[in-house]
Amino acid sequence: MLKYLDKNKIPFILLTNGGGKREADRVADLSQKLDIDFLTTDNFVQSHTPFRELVHGPEGLENKTILVTGSNYGKCRDIAKR
Repeated sequence: MLKYLDKNKIPFILLTNGGGKREADRVADLSQKLDIDFLTTDNFVQSHTPFRELVHGPEGLENKTILVTGSNYGKCRDIAKR
């Protein structure tokens, strides 16, 4: 189906509530598993993706204290920083 959408220039996004990977890592993993080469980070919305606008938007939280939680502290911190 993804190949069909790409071939016919039909826009699509993939949604997941998973937040354990950066979008770029998710693109690389899924592209390899499905043997496709056209996915980009613009195709993915993960649980943490919308927060990018909160941090870097017009009233950004970039210089504020933000609590990030998850089962793997180091991984969560890395994803949040990126």
